[in-house]
Amino acid sequence: MDRGLFHVREMHDMGKDGTQQIDYVIDCSKQTMALAGFTVISTNGKLTSTVPGAGPSTLAFYQPVIDHDKKIAQNTCLKLLTMNSAASK
Repeated sequence: MDRGLFHVREMHDMGKDGTQQIDYVIDCSKQTMALAGFTVISTNGKLTSTVPGAGPSTLAFYQPVIDHDKKIAQNTCLKLLTMNSAASK
């Protein structure tokens, strides 16, 4: 992603109902995140939500509050910090 934003995709198996694909954009500099997309993939095809396009200017960023969202943001930013640290050596 551009401007220091990072895309994260989660896949959740729902058994016979298919798989949820949830896309987030993480802004590590502000410790915020935004829902960028939601899709259910089943044997009948894809059902995509009406979440606005994933362009940085159209996303609604929020401060993570629930543990699940906090873990996504922290893990993403920690990996970035680790990669930058290793690259600067």
